[in-house]
Amino acid sequence: MSNEARHDATSESFEELVNRIEESEAYDIEDARYEISEWIYSAMEAGGKKKTDLAQMLNTSRAYVTKLLQGNGNFTVETLVKISRALGYKFKPTFIPKAATKTLTSPPSSMRTGNGYGNLRLVEGSLNVGDVERVFSGWAEKQAS
Repeated sequence: MSNEARHDATSESFEELVNRIEESEAYDIEDARYEISEWIYSAMEAGGKKKTDLAQMLNTSRAYVTKLLQGNGNFTVETLVKISRALGYKFKPTFIPKAATKTLTSPPSSMRTGNGYGNLRLVEGSLNVGDVERVFSGWAEKQAS
């Protein structure tokens, strides 16, 4: 087997492994934790809040806020609502079709720049039917091209 053939087989095997991992429930859970942590951090940054500020607003410790920002917290709906309210937001969970997640997920920096889908979800409020239709029609057009 040539080096090129071996490289192609290894690359394909690696891609298959990555795809299997990305399709796992454990990956989805960690991805959600990471994304929620990033939303919290971005909202804190946008509001000029520090960990100690959020800890005081939530009547908890700075260590707990650090744990949340590291994605190590158990994000209950109650916790997410309290955090979002403390930071001046309204928490609205969103379900997105799996096929669209790679296109729809944007880095939370979009909250600061005013670009991207994260902006629709957290900064401007929850997605409404019109927003969803625009997002998915744009996604479908990209997929078709």
